[in-house]
Amino acid sequence: MTNIDKYGFSADRPITKLEDDLLGRAEFSKNLSDAISQWKGHDSLVIALHGDWGSGKSSIKNMALAHSKQQENSPTIIEFSPWEWSAQDKIIEAFFDEISKSIGRKNTSKEDQNLANIFSRYGNHLSTAHTLLKDANLSIPLLTTAILSTGLISSYFTNNSQLILLITTLTSITSLVLSATEKGNELLGKLSENYEKKAKLNEKTLKEIRDELIEALAKRKTPLLIVMDDLDRLTTTELRMIFQLIKANTDFPNVIFLLLFQKDIVEKKLTDSTQSGENYLEKIIQIPFTIPQIQLKQVHEVLFKLLNNVINSHTDANKKFDQKRWAEIYHKGFKSYFNNLRNVYRFNSTLCFNFNLFKNNDIFEADPIDLIAIECLRVFEPTVYAKLSQSKKAFTTLSSSYGDNQSEKIKYSRVIEDVINSASEKNRESVKEILTSLFPTIQWIISNYHHTHHSYQEWFTQLRICHKDHFDKYFKLSFDSEDFSTSDFINFLQLTNDRERLKEKILALDARNVLEDFLSKFEAYSKQVPQENFNSYLYAMLDAGDEINSESSKFLGFSAQTYLFRLSSWCLEDIQDIKSRTKILSDYIRVC
Repeated sequence: MTNIDKYGFSADRPITKLEDDLLGRAEFSKNLSDAISQWKGHDSLVIALHGDWGSGKSSIKNMALAHSKQQENSPTIIEFSPWEWSAQDKIIEAFFDEISKSIGRKNTSKEDQNLANIFSRYGNHLSTAHTLLKDANLSIPLLTTAILSTGLISSYFTNNSQLILLITTLTSITSLVLSATEKGNELLGKLSENYEKKAKLNEKTLKEIRDELIEALAKRKTPLLIVMDDLDRLTTTELRMIFQLIKANTDFPNVIFLLLFQKDIVEKKLTDSTQSGENYLEKIIQIPFTIPQIQLKQVHEVLFKLLNNVINSHTDANKKFDQKRWAEIYHKGFKSYFNNLRNVYRFNSTLCFNFNLFKNNDIFEADPIDLIAIECLRVFEPTVYAKLSQSKKAFTTLSSSYGDNQSEKIKYSRVIEDVINSASEKNRESVKEILTSLFPTIQWIISNYHHTHHSYQEWFTQLRICHKDHFDKYFKLSFDSEDFSTSDFINFLQLTNDRERLKEKILALDARNVLEDFLSKFEAYSKQVPQENFNSYLYAMLDAGDEINSESSKFLGFSAQTYLFRLSSWCLEDIQDIKSRTKILSDYIRVC
């Protein structure tokens, strides 16, 4: 069975292939890959790839790795995500374990199987001290890891029993901090037990294992490429642990570290009273790269392509799409929210879903531009969206140019201002422009311009959010709660060519006690009655006029009968030729 993506969801995952590049970054990725593949040195190389959130760091990394795999003598690639292990507090153990497994799995040569084994034993030595002491004092495991990994102390010990003595000494210091608590006793017991096992299982000292590891790495014809992404998600303690781990092993030959993170975030986390985060990173990272800046034109081209797919998914939505209105909303505020592909895909996923909710067979039950704009506010300005949903009267009330509306104007003005001010500061002006375009009904408040009732009726037929009868569905994301859908009015229009069927429809609506409300809203559609249907349309209303309720259900409102007579009168007014108008009426009277 074929699965069809009806809702157009995007998982917002980085691209993995060079051919999927939409932003012209494939060449940069290839060059990065070539530089890594051609490097060979006696010490480790630490490369950083900097970029803001959503700027495409992971996509560039994926393309670079894909290109590397296609080359001869490509590096052995090991992707390690410390963020995935941070919650379990097993970063160091997982780091060496992942390297060992990757080398052993990806390479079948005897030399690399041996290298995997050495990495495993080396990692076991380092992770034991860290794991056992982490609950006592984080500075001690970091210090222990750094000291042991450099081999400066382990070189003085010829067997594991002497190394145990060192750890026991460190443990004694820790015990002073723990004050012989139950937790402290448990940790000390675990420490002793684990190192006794280590002494039985391992014959070589840590320095000997380290030397063996360096020798094995130096013999490799291709480097190990260790990739770490999302470092900016780590806590300050975890970041220091990772960078200490890298720094302590920079003398490993044929090893390249590729680190991906947002520079300002990591620098801020690493800054303390002793040094700035910038200086901290400079001591570790040898080659920093900043990813190429995204061209907004390219991002917006992707946005337009996706929006076209959404609009073209329904014929009526495409028909309703007003290019002039779209250009106004896009340039005045909409485009400011799309400066990276992540925002584009995030927005498109929710828009696709909500767009489908308004498909009612052949009718699209919303204005597509209004839906796009309001979805933009929902995704990127949730506070604005929430306040707007509670401000229906302020945004949909049409005021006449007659009379004194000053008190109402002041009240609504405060509501509108509050909604606009709840936007993010950098996009506040964009929100104001979007709302002004969506709600021409507020122009009498902000610019003293008054629209006519005729305009308000047009907005009703266009399903605009600015009309009080359509406002709610843009927030409920449903038209089912409306008394009448657009298709109800379209169907009524289609019946105007059949006198008997139209009469039956009118009487059926009256029997449901909804005719008065239906006709009051159909008035906005009355100008769409085809002229060739005038006779049957007019006769059906006159036929039904005597059989329906002549009393209004609303105080000072029009009755259903009055609405029928109003519609009949407007129909006759639209017949310009007086003789034709007279003939229609005289024919009806003669037949009756």
